[in-house]
Amino acid sequence: MVTALIIFNKEDYVYHRWHTALIMWLFILTPLVSNLWFKKVLNVIETAGGVIHVVFFIVSIITLAALARRSTNEFVFDTLINDASGWTNPGVAFGIGLLPVALGPVGKIYTEYVYTDADIANYQ
Repeated sequence: MVTALIIFNKEDYVYHRWHTALIMWLFILTPLVSNLWFKKVLNVIETAGGVIHVVFFIVSIITLAALARRSTNEFVFDTLINDASGWTNPGVAFGIGLLPVALGPVGKIYTEYVYTDADIANYQ
């Protein structure tokens, strides 16, 4: 990926396979050196990173909750919008939307397998 970014952004770069090998060695040696020689600093950095993750998660949730558009309870719990995806059958729209999220990569593969060669006329 790094090599691809270099090729994409630097027009006069001439790619050789050994460049990728050197970049891989750099990615291996950087954490090795930091773990061997910067043990005391590493503990502080990890603690700070953990605290920052928790703080920014809370800040993000508060920001999203404060700036979000509000809907009525009736709209949230009584309104089903399924035609935004192009499927008029609520069951199919629900299944296509839920499977990849609920099952992860397995759901995505299953969804592609089931709906790739499906007869669209039967579902609408």
